[in-house]
Amino acid sequence: MAAGGGCGESVDHYRAEVERLTRELTEANREKIRAAECGLVVLEENQTLKQQYAELETEQEALKQELEQLQEMGGLCYYSSQLCFSQNGSGIVSITEAPYNLHLQIIICHYCFIDLLLKMHHNAQVQ
Repeated sequence: MAAGGGCGESVDHYRAEVERLTRELTEANREKIRAAECGLVVLEENQTLKQQYAELETEQEALKQELEQLQEMGGLCYYSSQLCFSQNGSGIVSITEAPYNLHLQIIICHYCFIDLLLKMHHNAQVQ
């Protein structure tokens, strides 16, 4: 009977070990699934961030071009306005005293500036 009892203990021991290993395997599988789900979330977030980055790069390029255009227009307007001033002995010459061609340059500069603003406004509405 002692031999039978020893064999029963051995079977019970193996059953307990199989149950323990089954639980550990089930838990390991759950953790593996959670890790895979987290990995998918990270991949989705990465894709979203890449898309946002590309959009920001595009916007930055558009703003850079817009700034260059504004700086160019600002330079033209500054140049045109500076032509209206004189350093003669009496001080600054008013715009009404400036020669006709300078008035024309200023008007053209203002027209170009308004045209640029309208284009920028249109581009902003399109985007």
